[in-house]
Amino acid sequence: EVVVTAFKFSNMNVERISEENPTVYFVSQNLLNELLLNLDMSTAAITDNIKSSKDTNVFAFLMLLCGGSLAVLISAAVLMPIIRKVKMNKQDVLELFMNVKKPDIDEELSKCKKFNSRFQIAHETEINQADHEEEKDENAEQEEAKDGKVRKGCLLYTSEAADE
Repeated sequence: EVVVTAFKFSNMNVERISEENPTVYFVSQNLLNELLLNLDMSTAAITDNIKSSKDTNVFAFLMLLCGGSLAVLISAAVLMPIIRKVKMNKQDVLELFMNVKKPDIDEELSKCKKFNSRFQIAHETEINQADHEEEKDENAEQEEAKDGKVRKGCLLYTSEAADE
């Protein structure tokens, strides 16, 4: 029927083409409707494919979001007792420092001063010994230098005496 209608349409004069002509009406209503229906079906298939793809991606995103939220909640539940324990330990340490009595502080201060003075004395002794050893080395070098001069003088004197 479509082929016959197309043949009739191709043999028609241009003056006879109008909306009232049954052949033109058949082509415009039936054939164009079929084209529109096919376009509508292909478009619907594409939009359905896009919607299912979108739904899949939204589901994956929501799953990742829920997993991340769950991980944050679990880590918060694990970290909260640890943070409380650290705060309590901090308070305990501060209380220990606040409860120290003045005589105890004075006793520890005197121990520190004694240790420091002993350390300084030992350090000064080491420095003095090092200085004393350096002086000995310098004196020994000066004596060796004098001995060398005397020997040279003797040699010169004896060689001069031999020349005369």
